[in-house]
Amino acid sequence: MERVNQQLRPALQPLKRLIDTGCNGDMHYTDRQTVQLTNAVVLARLVTAIPFGILFASQGPEFFWPIFVPFIIGTLLIALTILLNARGLYLFAGVWGNLINTLQAFSALWLYFGYTTGAYFYFLLYALVPIITLPRQKKLLIAFLSSLNLFFFMVLHNHQPILPIPFSFSNLELSLVRQGSIFSTMVLIVVAFYTYQQILHRNERQLDEKSIKLNELLQAATTIATTDSLTRLANRRRMEELLQVEIARALRYSSELSLIMFDLDHFKRVNDTLGHDVGDQVLIRTGELALSRLRSVDICGRWGGEEFLVILPHTGLEGALLVAEKIRLTLETAWHDRAGIVTGSFGVAEWATNESYDTLIKRVDNAMYRAKNGGRNLVSISIEQLSQPRNLARLIWMTEWETGEQTIDSSHQKILTFANRFLEHSDAEISQIETISLLDEFEALLKDHFAYEEELLVKAKYPELEHHKMEHQQLMAQLAHMRANYQHTLANPVSLYVFITDEVVVGHLINTDIKYFPYIEAQLTAKHL
Repeated sequence: MERVNQQLRPALQPLKRLIDTGCNGDMHYTDRQTVQLTNAVVLARLVTAIPFGILFASQGPEFFWPIFVPFIIGTLLIALTILLNARGLYLFAGVWGNLINTLQAFSALWLYFGYTTGAYFYFLLYALVPIITLPRQKKLLIAFLSSLNLFFFMVLHNHQPILPIPFSFSNLELSLVRQGSIFSTMVLIVVAFYTYQQILHRNERQLDEKSIKLNELLQAATTIATTDSLTRLANRRRMEELLQVEIARALRYSSELSLIMFDLDHFKRVNDTLGHDVGDQVLIRTGELALSRLRSVDICGRWGGEEFLVILPHTGLEGALLVAEKIRLTLETAWHDRAGIVTGSFGVAEWATNESYDTLIKRVDNAMYRAKNGGRNLVSISIEQLSQPRNLARLIWMTEWETGEQTIDSSHQKILTFANRFLEHSDAEISQIETISLLDEFEALLKDHFAYEEELLVKAKYPELEHHKMEHQQLMAQLAHMRANYQHTLANPVSLYVFITDEVVVGHLINTDIKYFPYIEAQLTAKHL
């Protein structure tokens, strides 16, 4: 069937062009449908007129002037409807087509044929034609033309022709003509209905296609308007909208909401020395790194220049501090091609009940600049919330982390103890000297632990030893960097807690150290044997 349709399409193209005469891309689909139906009805009327024209012409010269010529003229006048549509005179074309059809049939039946040929059946069709060939909002005009057709039909009922023309038809032939007239009328109705359905289906399909295309364009326009073209993150305008929404939601449900704002340190130096192309790549990767440390419900966007904003729904101050530290540590260890490591300065603020949008943004912005002024590569809390109580979770030793090697297990437990000590300090006023002293103790513990661990892994012939040593060096370098920062700024014990939890305990002890446990167990088993 599809193959037949493909073969018929080229032959039907001229017909399609005729039906589409007068249509243009700016028309509403209902107007387009009306024009197409008007053209289709006219074409169907012209087709059904052909056998009648042949019939009249075949009766001899005496029929030529009184019947055939007026018939042809009337047919051509009907065909003008398509030309009127082509000129854009759509309403006039619809009215013209209806009137000429009606008048041509009525005049022929009234003058020559009367009730004889059965052509009066056309009036049943003409009563329906205005309904589909005129705009639906023209109800009065449709009612008038339909009533006019029905009136002519009633006038012709049992009417005898004024100028009867004798046909040389037998009763059988006359009956056949009547049946042919009825049949041609039914064919016209079927063709008109089929054409109507096809046009309706095609217009609906075109409308669906346009609707899909329009939605795609709207979505693309919305994306362009709300997305940063470089990082593909939400732009400032979109972040402002989303933050307003989250503030309203937090107010409605009495939920927590926090913000993180961070700025890349010495970014102007990257642009000035390495070029904006390198700077753009740093911004793109920074966005990707920040997203990698967020939940699916968190929102990250580019606030402007090298500044980024993170919205954390259902998150309190301490949770936001943890997230900020994760992102800061990620940036601190990420290597950019040509630019190297580009750190960030972070401000954190928790939304206070009934706090305005402007006040919240100002607080988190001030906190970020406190981090920049305090030495950069830091996380700073909004000064209004520094004295608020904090509730971070204590780390608890799990038996699944035990290797069976007493010294290793003891060192791991001490690492957790130090994390909890920094957590305890976050709830109390401690001096910078106390924090540095605690850092020194932890650094010594970590150094001794790593040295002992490496010796043990050499004996156990651990195949990933070199990679393990590299991780040890990176962790010691990060710790040294944090200590150097604290020598110049006020210490933030929460940052140390996050570092020990995420990087040492989770990142190294759980995810990395656990890989060598089977080798330690094998070595201990061999020693007992």
